Amino acid sequence: MLTRLHDSIIGVFEYLSQHELVQCHQVCGLWNFILKNASLLRRSELRCFYSKESFTKTMIGMMLQYEMISQNEMKRASKKKNINDNAKKYYVSKFKVSSDYISLPAWSKLGIRIDSTKEKFTHFLPLVINLTHGEKSLVEIKQHLALLTPQKTFSSKGAMDIICELLSKVPISCCIVFLLAFPITNTYTYINIELLNQQFTNVKTLDSKQIHHFLSVWSCLHHLLLFLNSKYPEMSQDAEDAIDKFVTDSESRSQENWPHLGKVLISTNKTETANHLQATQNARQCLMWQFTFLEQFNRPFADYNRKYGGYNPTARVQLEVYVCFFCCNTIRM
Repeated sequence: MLTRLHDSIIGVFEYLSQHELVQCHQVCGLWNFILKNASLLRRSELRCFYSKESFTKTMIGMMLQYEMISQNEMKRASKKKNINDNAKKYYVSKFKVSSDYISLPAWSKLGIRIDSTKEKFTHFLPLVINLTHGEKSLVEIKQHLALLTPQKTFSSKGAMDIICELLSKVPISCCIVFLLAFPITNTYTYINIELLNQQFTNVKTLDSKQIHHFLSVWSCLHHLLLFLNSKYPEMSQDAEDAIDKFVTDSESRSQENWPHLGKVLISTNKTETANHLQATQNARQCLMWQFTFLEQFNRPFADYNRKYGGYNPTARVQLEVYVCFFCCNTIRM
């Protein structure tokens, strides 16, 4: 564990480049311990690709390709009948995140909309790197989250719905299984929730760069959700209400009312929100290492368990459930 003495040394390391930090890891055991536990090497990567400024000097965020479609437009596109003209529900029809981070000045003042690969993006979403950084970014977070909603206004429920839907769009797993217990009339109702991600339908293999990028996006969205939940505790109740309605009301148990992964995470981890946020940097580093573990699988989600050898028909499910709960639980460290 880092002490105040270590913190004074960290302030010096923060001025070094990524290449210099790599060299510092090899100087001595003390330096290696401090750099590893402070996640400075990972933090050094959190800089604007355009201005090269780090998050310690400016606000850093993700560049998104983002579009929404109304329920009516979706039905018209699929040529379904019985279109309800009063339907006001919207869905995310397009979501993609650049592998480059960008600063708020570069986005808002310089109007930079193209990343290093020359791909164009439409929206900006600030990162929540730690509690202090999140507090400073709160105004901009609310402003840019509002632009992702149909009403273009911020509300805690609207923000939760958007972030939770974006979480479900990140292809970190084909199948994630949760066994949840809900207290209903002094008894517990158990429900097995399988969250399927269709984005893997035509994807046979993922390279390490894709795995790291998807995890980084998922982690950033998850940290943002936890931070907002700490500012707006009513989000926990909204998430529980959505899940409770799905469990108890058979008429509402349709695919479009299926609880998003983010709401499940809020409901199961709400008492740990403060601890989650305190360990943001450690969590991000450990999550990256966990997905690096998947690189030893030529096919990350194949039914072959290399660690123990031989064929294991449940290896895929076990691996995916472990990774998902690692994503949830590591942030408590």
